[in-house]
Amino acid sequence: MKLKFFPLAIFLFLLGCDDHDAALLEKMKTDFSEATQNLPDTENLQKQLTDLQTLMNAAPDELRNSQNFGATFSELSSKIGGLGMKTTAMQSQLLDMDERMAALISNYESKKISTADAKIEYETAGSGLVEAAGGLRQAEQEFDVLSTEYAKMMASWRAEIEK
Repeated sequence: MKLKFFPLAIFLFLLGCDDHDAALLEKMKTDFSEATQNLPDTENLQKQLTDLQTLMNAAPDELRNSQNFGATFSELSSKIGGLGMKTTAMQSQLLDMDERMAALISNYESKKISTADAKIEYETAGSGLVEAAGGLRQAEQEFDVLSTEYAKMMASWRAEIEK
């Protein structure tokens, strides 16, 4: 009679040994949600950069070739182009990290990977998300500085040509 309950006891023991960490899963879901919220910010910054580049491309040749403002214009144009490439790379990194986190969460929830493996992958993906979010905030600040410099340059140039 004791042997009939032996398989049930083994099953319950193994079920109790499941190393699925609910707190880890919740933390991954929270971080994933926060990281996903950064994607519209990168898209918005990309649009602002494109708009500013379009505005600069339409700048008059008199400004581009101006002895007083031509070098500043070229420098700003170069910096804005570089920031655009940086933002595109960040956006790609965020999309990649989002995909990795979504797959990690799915695999962990369905118990396709162990807690130990999930923690390792989460640490890697999590550090990438933190890095990308920090880079995004820095890029937004750089854009604010560059767009302000452009506006000041344009105002100074207009004042000079109206003399």
